[in-house]
Amino acid sequence: MKNEKIEILLDEVNEIIDSIFRTCNKNGGTKKALENKKLNKEVLRDKLKSIFLKFGQIDDADFKSTILISDETKELNEITTAFDANENLSLPELERAINYNLTSVKEAIYKFQNNNS
Repeated sequence: MKNEKIEILLDEVNEIIDSIFRTCNKNGGTKKALENKKLNKEVLRDKLKSIFLKFGQIDDADFKSTILISDETKELNEITTAFDANENLSLPELERAINYNLTSVKEAIYKFQNNNS
């Protein structure tokens, strides 16, 4: 990878994503984890904000053009913004954010790391 700082930040993002997935898996899946508040909205909001704070520290044109412009990343950012605005997010929106958007972002990070190592 070009830059050790980028590698560390992306590893931290991957760990945050993995911790969300682990919480869901330990609690019967995403829907049950959200319904039973094993993964509450505040924790999810904080984790998503942390991901975007780390993304904001990455100043790499390839990263920005592959990860930050993706529809999945934009949707996650919209969810994070909605949290900040105290909008009431539906369970299906949160499920999609976790099951689809986070998975897609994780896959894009993996590809980025392997293409730039």
